[in-house]
Amino acid sequence: MRIVALVPARGGSVRIPNKNMQTLGELSLVERKVLQLKQCDIIDEVYVGSDSDDILEIAIKAGATPIKRNPIACDEALSPANVMIEDFSKLVNGDIGIWAHCTNPFIYGRHYKAAISSFLNKYAEGYDSLLSVFRVQSHMWNKYGFPVNYNPYNHRHTLAKEVDPFFFQDGGIFIQTINGFRESKYFFGRKPYLWELDFPASFDINTPEELDFAMAIYEYVDKLEDF
Repeated sequence: MRIVALVPARGGSVRIPNKNMQTLGELSLVERKVLQLKQCDIIDEVYVGSDSDDILEIAIKAGATPIKRNPIACDEALSPANVMIEDFSKLVNGDIGIWAHCTNPFIYGRHYKAAISSFLNKYAEGYDSLLSVFRVQSHMWNKYGFPVNYNPYNHRHTLAKEVDPFFFQDGGIFIQTINGFRESKYFFGRKPYLWELDFPASFDINTPEELDFAMAIYEYVDKLEDF
């Protein structure tokens, strides 16, 4: 069974210019992600797919296999995620795929290894995919101003530990068979297993402020992870 990582890293970005080439210390987000994936000794190959020659050159130096992709399939303004996923997954050689974004800078080799092991166990139980999520167990309200998971007007206040938790996709890890990616044309299948990631592993960079926050904590987290 050949296990491979797929790292999409397009050249452009809307909210953060050249987002995937932004740096935390001496490493760009692309280099950082490749090296984190290569920490996982059960991943056979790391593919970086991009429309940018500069990003692909960085990926090669970090030890990844470069895949030059169609710019249209990399542009979210022109193509939905389904097109991007189908396009990238058809260009790799493997049995199991780990879709990993550069914008989750605090997911390390140990996280990928644990997630892959969980996927293989759950796959045998009938799950077709795995996605990482973070848990929120608190007093939730919807946009209409109504409580979602508790009644604040009960005679006794409901403690946060007693309410139903919610799980949010953090975009960090998606695992399924390569054929699954190609057939579903999506990050996960019809029966995904929700695999929890704690903070800061679940942290995702989408805005300049989040990039600044990552810059402020990366040295501390890297030291904890011996990265």
